[in-house]
Amino acid sequence: MKTLKVAVLVAAISLSQNSFAITESQQEICSMIEKLARSTMSVRQGGTPLKTLMDAIDGAQPSYSLAIAAFDIPKFRVEANKNRAIEKFANNHYLICLKEFN
Repeated sequence: MKTLKVAVLVAAISLSQNSFAITESQQEICSMIEKLARSTMSVRQGGTPLKTLMDAIDGAQPSYSLAIAAFDIPKFRVEANKNRAIEKFANNHYLICLKEFN
């Protein structure tokens, strides 16, 4: 009976890992999104005005959407808080991208 439970558990883990697998090209896309999100929030936390950022982007997606999202986050004064906001923003958009492929 214990062997059966272990076998079912192993099978379930294997199936769940396969259902969340993404291709290498999808991984590369999400890595680019993460880098772009990190750069966008770094610019935001550095104090660049939204108008300046939008002029530089010139309507290009996904930069446009990331810029809008970045300016929903407050600009912090303390460096540690800026770094935390940058990291959180990059991680959140990386996760969103990964979920889109599943």
